[in-house]
Amino acid sequence: MMDNRNTKNSILNAAREEFLDKGFEKASLRKIAKKADLTTGAIYSYFSDKDKLYEGVVGEVAEFFYDDYVRIQSEFEKLDDYKKKEDMPDYTREVMKELITYIYANFDIFKLIICKSKGTSYENFVHRIIEVEEVHTLKFIDKMKELNLLKYYPSKQLVHILCGGLVTGIFDIIVHDIPEIEANDYLEKMREYHTAGWYKILFK
Repeated sequence: MMDNRNTKNSILNAAREEFLDKGFEKASLRKIAKKADLTTGAIYSYFSDKDKLYEGVVGEVAEFFYDDYVRIQSEFEKLDDYKKKEDMPDYTREVMKELITYIYANFDIFKLIICKSKGTSYENFVHRIIEVEEVHTLKFIDKMKELNLLKYYPSKQLVHILCGGLVTGIFDIIVHDIPEIEANDYLEKMREYHTAGWYKILFK
């Protein structure tokens, strides 16, 4: 007989397989229970509903990525204000490498979050990341304005659109199942594109 930890792990493994195959909305608790060699009642003793079960599968990875994204942005803000413009390319290059490493170490979980989360509390995950990118980009732009380095001050709507393009581009590696070695090259090109674009728009 399985102990509580093994039972929970068995449920999570079966759920992960079912969610990847069917997506959240079409996934069946009955089939998950069957795969785990349990009853649906046993699942409910660990998870109150299907959304909580989905959260049990993806939550740790999703929240770590979100918190790390916030940390990355916050650490950039701590850099010397007069060096941020020059340091941004190298900083973002290292960030991209870090993000790719974590994504590919947990690729199936990100596949669930990005492609299979409709109907769950994680279906707006990409938007949450875009919001972080947008908030910190606006802080950077405001700081550059204070230093009298800007030639153009973009609207919040434009910042939102451009930040959305960057973040969506990052997660496209998951949507299109791009191999990791190709993803590194793809995101480096995308980083160069966005950096050059921001410099062209913003700076004197």
